[in-house]
Amino acid sequence: MKCVMVPNERWRQEAMKIGVTQVLHSLEEFRPEEFGLPPFD
Repeated sequence: MKCVMVPNERWRQEAMKIGVTQVLHSLEEFRPEEFGLPPFD
């Protein structure tokens, strides 16, 4: 299962360790088409 996370800065390193697919700084960075979903309009 794929997981995208926008963590608090304190959790950023931990998220990388547990195998999160993408760790973003903001939801504005999320590209749904990378996960087979339709793009935002």
